[in-house]
Amino acid sequence: MKENIDNIRYLLSDAVWYEDDQIWVSAMGFNGLFRYDINDNKTEFIGSFPNEERFEKSLHGKAIRVQDEIYFLPDRSKYVHVYNLGTGVFSSYDVKMEGRMRCGNGFYYEGKLYFICGGSEIVFCCIDTLTKKIDKHKIDIANYKYGISKDIVLLGDKVYFTCRYPNVVVEYSYRNNTYKKYFVGKEQDGFSTICHDGNVFWLSGKKGIVRWDTYSSEVIDFNMFPKGFGMCIVPSSESKQIEFVHGFSSKYFEAEVPFWFSAFFAGKVWLFPFRTNMIICVDVLTRSVTEFYLQDEQEDEESLQAKYRYTHCHYLGEMQNNKLVFFSTKSKKIRVIEQESEPVVREFVLRCKEPEDMISYLNGDKTYTCYEDGELYNLEDFLTTKLEGNIGDSSNKKSVGMLIYETIRSESNERK
Repeated sequence: MKENIDNIRYLLSDAVWYEDDQIWVSAMGFNGLFRYDINDNKTEFIGSFPNEERFEKSLHGKAIRVQDEIYFLPDRSKYVHVYNLGTGVFSSYDVKMEGRMRCGNGFYYEGKLYFICGGSEIVFCCIDTLTKKIDKHKIDIANYKYGISKDIVLLGDKVYFTCRYPNVVVEYSYRNNTYKKYFVGKEQDGFSTICHDGNVFWLSGKKGIVRWDTYSSEVIDFNMFPKGFGMCIVPSSESKQIEFVHGFSSKYFEAEVPFWFSAFFAGKVWLFPFRTNMIICVDVLTRSVTEFYLQDEQEDEESLQAKYRYTHCHYLGEMQNNKLVFFSTKSKKIRVIEQESEPVVREFVLRCKEPEDMISYLNGDKTYTCYEDGELYNLEDFLTTKLEGNIGDSSNKKSVGMLIYETIRSESNERK
């Protein structure tokens, strides 16, 4: 098999580490590490992370390089995984916590790697990069639910992040493990992103964009969006249908968020979509709100409604080395925005030209891996996606068994 395997299902990831000549990715769809060589335009399947099942999804929420090691911080995994670039050896370190970790952020400082888990409870963690010892400190937030921001802000020896509910901004001092809580705006605001422009904080949540001045305690709402701006709404946790709303709306299911991450970059606050149809920029001087246009990233009412709730408008990204790095589920590309006289966009598509080793690994003793139309599936996903059609298509009520039968019968009749 020499055909390319596109990254749409398995290589999308929150855990991406970008360098000038290579990109490291922990696959979202299964337990696998990939390295993309930018100069050769080649993707290499490196191997699997220890102590994990083959088809375990969303193992990691963040990747950070420290010297000759890349640390992969846990989302669904129970471990901090480390890949040594010099020896090619994987290792794992048990965080010893219950439930999903949901770690989407972290930073390195003076021999220690700090990260925040926002699963069923908020825990500030630190791993010593020499001894690999992990320390944990719980942060108590009453009525906490729905996770924390992927973004963090570092100011001096303090790190700031937000909760989706309640609308708390946490200030954590990582040198003495103390913290403060700030209640900003209204209870239902549900902030999901945070960044800092050097003077004030910028937050986004269910009511739109908020400018928060900690010195004056002034809070300013921004709810004027560019022409054509819209959102896809998931009405409830049980709903498999979406609605498109022109303008900004806060009527969606409370666990949802409009923007996935933000960053202060090139004099503007950048907000990347989770349920909106465009990338938004706020000029911190003029306070104007504009769209940042990218080819192949535009969504409209028709394209949004054609997709299932978890596959649209979702950008997985962050700031790395003064660059904006993100993975788009729309274009299936890794894009890197660099600042020169104007923002410059580089783009990459990860593919495996010879996936036999990866398929052999995934198959193992009990799993069956299917390949069709440039995509990898485990058997369950293949039957669901290829035979049942779109998961959100409520008009299709037939069982998988009946669909298999009808498919085989149809193909048999075509050969006659």
